Amino acid sequence: MRRYVVYVVASVAVVVIALVATIFVGNEPVLGLDLQGGISVRLFPAGNPSSSSLDTAKDIIDRRVNGLGVSDAEVAREGDNIVINLPGVKDRDKAKRLVGRTAELRFRPVFAELPSEAKQAPPANDAAKAAIAGCDPAALQQAAPALSGKDASGAKSRFSQGQGYAVELNLKGSGSDKINALAREAFSKPPPQNQMAIVLDGVVQSAPRFQTADFGSGPVEITGSFTQGEASDLASILQYGALPVKFDEKQQTVESVSPTLGSDQLRSGIAAGLVGLALVALYMLLYYRLLGVVVILGLGLSAGATYALVASLSLASGSVKGFAFFLGLSTVLDLAVAYFFMHPLVVLLAQRRPLVRVPVVGIASGLDAKEAPA
Repeated sequence: MRRYVVYVVASVAVVVIALVATIFVGNEPVLGLDLQGGISVRLFPAGNPSSSSLDTAKDIIDRRVNGLGVSDAEVAREGDNIVINLPGVKDRDKAKRLVGRTAELRFRPVFAELPSEAKQAPPANDAAKAAIAGCDPAALQQAAPALSGKDASGAKSRFSQGQGYAVELNLKGSGSDKINALAREAFSKPPPQNQMAIVLDGVVQSAPRFQTADFGSGPVEITGSFTQGEASDLASILQYGALPVKFDEKQQTVESVSPTLGSDQLRSGIAAGLVGLALVALYMLLYYRLLGVVVILGLGLSAGATYALVASLSLASGSVKGFAFFLGLSTVLDLAVAYFFMHPLVVLLAQRRPLVRVPVVGIASGLDAKEAPA
């Protein structure tokens, strides 16, 4: 008997504490693209890439988008096209820039700085001295690449004490030897020849100066006057750099998705759910009487636990995957509430004879059961 009391009290306490903590912290469930709006990017491949290349490109874009920390981002193939849905993202240019990079990632030594207005495209056979005008404030004239994105095994942004935000680049295989050879050659040179240009899609993403002539076999730290967002973007580019498919930028579309329709559907769904719950509660009270109260309390406890868990884990709603997850989660929580709250509470109520025998609303009347003779 005492065990059942502990189960009931503990169940209520856990859910109430979780709800209070969730509200106090300010956590809320994350809404999907159709419910909170955002940006949808559609990429069209150039030429006729293989299906496996498109799948690989989709996976890389998926990892790249997840690296941006976008909740419930969805990357999917629609035929030969790749569609990226970014809920809550408002910056169209940033979304287009980060998911649409297609060229190879290159690390090049720098020859000289050029005026930023020098934007003429270089001859195709003179790539070793290409003038890249994508950096600000000056373009960089670069030599042949010393290493490529294939030499990188990963990258992450972090806060470095005394340096501010930095990017840690990990290299694999001969990548460490290549960058050490470049560092030994460039370290003692005057600016800008002591820099290394990080180039993606023909645009200089960063041009850090070498601070040492040898990095050893460990990771390479890239520092500068980075903001947290700039460091995160650079790490994402280094981590997921090149795509195996070339996309046609002229056909690429970026659409803003309004949450109006989804919001209307959400409000209608909530209203319908409340009406349904009210009818179920009324039926339970009329048919099961006091036991119906137990069922209603169990539903409330299960709803509170579901909300607290979903909000705390920042799980998103609005997609098919989200619906399937919520369905499984609510089933598990219903079973837990039934075992730790509803069953013990029914047992405790059944021990109170007045609650069993009271006319009209008692447990016996709710079960339509006759009391056994003494």
